[in-house]
Amino acid sequence: MFCNIGFAEIKYKKVECEDEIFIDFIDNDKRAVLYRFFPKKFNYYSGEYEVVEKLTYINFYKKNSKYKVPRYRLHRETGELKIYRSDSAILSEKMLCEPLDLLDAVTEGKSDFDKYLDERVDKLKKEQKEKNKF
Repeated sequence: MFCNIGFAEIKYKKVECEDEIFIDFIDNDKRAVLYRFFPKKFNYYSGEYEVVEKLTYINFYKKNSKYKVPRYRLHRETGELKIYRSDSAILSEKMLCEPLDLLDAVTEGKSDFDKYLDERVDKLKKEQKEKNKF
């Protein structure tokens, strides 16, 4: 019998993708919180997903979904994140991701990851203010 225990282990617990998407693996990699930035509101939407680890992919499923179609799929070797339309196998977007080297330290009631997201929002707000003509 073949055993693949440990081969599908998630190496990095925090991931940063293009288009301001961040992934935070939690609960011993059984779940993940995905954060996506919405520029018009200057905030992040977060959603919790069930994680299924495979040797070449990490799949993210909506919690309590009646469909077993991944909403997101992260290719382990290339770092490509594929985003599928809700509850369908139709690809809507794809982008590249990189490991985010942050500790899970908590200071002043906020984790390093939360602070990092806050800093990103502040930076994007500042950039938008500079672009504004009026």
